[in-house]
Amino acid sequence: MDDLIKEVSSLKEALLQKGESLGKQQRLTKGIAKLVSNTSEQQQPPQPALPEEERQKREAEKADKRKARKNNGAKRDMHYEMEQEEHDVYPDDPDFDINKARLVTTAPRICVRYECVPMRFIKHV
Repeated sequence: MDDLIKEVSSLKEALLQKGESLGKQQRLTKGIAKLVSNTSEQQQPPQPALPEEERQKREAEKADKRKARKNNGAKRDMHYEMEQEEHDVYPDDPDFDINKARLVTTAPRICVRYECVPMRFIKHV
């Protein structure tokens, strides 16, 4: 009788160990499957070196694609309801102060200022 009890207990213990090792194997398999499915973890086969012309051509294509994207196709908001006032400032104008003036650039420069009057916007150029 004692032999049978020992045999049953050893079989029970072996079955529990088998279940534990099976669970461990399943966890390992699941982890490896996640790594394999993740494209950033996949190893790429080494690619042969491209000739200089081909490499420059590919870089130019990539740069063109990057430039073409710009603002994800979003268009600039045009505010047609905004009033626009243009102000020209000349050195012989009485409001022109020579002490405050300084040469910024040789090219003409446009200064834009926005003003909000209730119920309308005014753009000063």
